[in-house]
Amino acid sequence: MIKFEDETIKGIFDSYPTEVREKLLFIRELIFEVYDDTKLITTLTETLKWWEPSYVSDVGSTVRITKVNWSNLQFWIYFNCKTTLISTFKEIFWNQFVYSWNRGLIFDISNELNRDNIKHCIYLSLTYFSKN
Repeated sequence: MIKFEDETIKGIFDSYPTEVREKLLFIRELIFEVYDDTKLITTLTETLKWWEPSYVSDVGSTVRITKVNWSNLQFWIYFNCKTTLISTFKEIFWNQFVYSWNRGLIFDISNELNRDNIKHCIYLSLTYFSKN
């Protein structure tokens, strides 16, 4: 597991129900893998936006991850709604995700997470403004 630099962010993860926390920590690991694997991204900042763990790169759009407020069985990966990211995901992955309008992907804790597909979505977000 990647060490937390900010104890407040760690505390947010610790506050989630165990099953949700494990899934979100998996997503967090994928975010850092994308950063490590992508030469276009020179900085990645882990921060809080709206009290949700958020990941900001120097060449991309923010990725936020959180538990669904009304359910201990669901979690989100949020993307900037002013981008074309969700429509791009729908073109590429069509019915492989549950989409929340133009805002994000929603998962149930019982979902098997497709590592490669989720990483690709994260990559597209974190490099959104690059000229690749």
